[in-house]
Amino acid sequence: MKLRLLFTTALAAAVFSCDTGENVPSSPADFEFSQEMFMVRQEVQFSDVPSGAAKYEWKFGEGGVSDARTPRFSFNNPGVYPVTLQVTTAGPETHSATKEIRIGQYYINQLSLEGVQNDYEVKDGLTELYVVVSRRMEDLEEVDRVDGLSADLNNLPATFDLDEVMFDAGPEYSVLRVYDASDDSLVAIHDQFEAASAFGDVQPTGEYDHEIRSSSSLGSRMVLRYNEGE
Repeated sequence: MKLRLLFTTALAAAVFSCDTGENVPSSPADFEFSQEMFMVRQEVQFSDVPSGAAKYEWKFGEGGVSDARTPRFSFNNPGVYPVTLQVTTAGPETHSATKEIRIGQYYINQLSLEGVQNDYEVKDGLTELYVVVSRRMEDLEEVDRVDGLSADLNNLPATFDLDEVMFDAGPEYSVLRVYDASDDSLVAIHDQFEAASAFGDVQPTGEYDHEIRSSSSLGSRMVLRYNEGE
């Protein structure tokens, strides 16, 4: 799905001013996003913004504004938002363009355990497990917990279906840990999240199903949804 461009010109005008000879943008207001979709709290980066305008005015869908030529901004909630750039050139003349940006939230819907920590002592038979998802801040803050899981850790991989546990891909990214319920010892950890971008075709339903892996011991099958509730 390509981003839809809604382009408007506030005042039809020539690109260059004959009166002042000042360097104005080679095209009216325009910009690009560095990728098709961003995550909640991930910094959005803009590119291909014409230089030389006297004034830049940005409006972001969650109420944010900026007067920088190439601002950086993040969204706190998933959804589809308009982003508008208005530039003032010599004359003065104004031009504006609006594009939609899709902000996604990750939800874990499947977890695959393929190995255990080197210092974890595997027991015979089924081991009762629980999963904790924490947000990495100054300290780890527990966000969600899933109990009642079990697996024979001598016969991996083991796959667990989860009920769309929220996973944060922003700067305060999530840490997912699997624990042994009998003694609270750490079985596996998923704490390196680098696939913050969604690559490929986003479905019309607003979902993008793909796999995230951080190590050889733990993989997560996730759903990226940019319009929560649909």
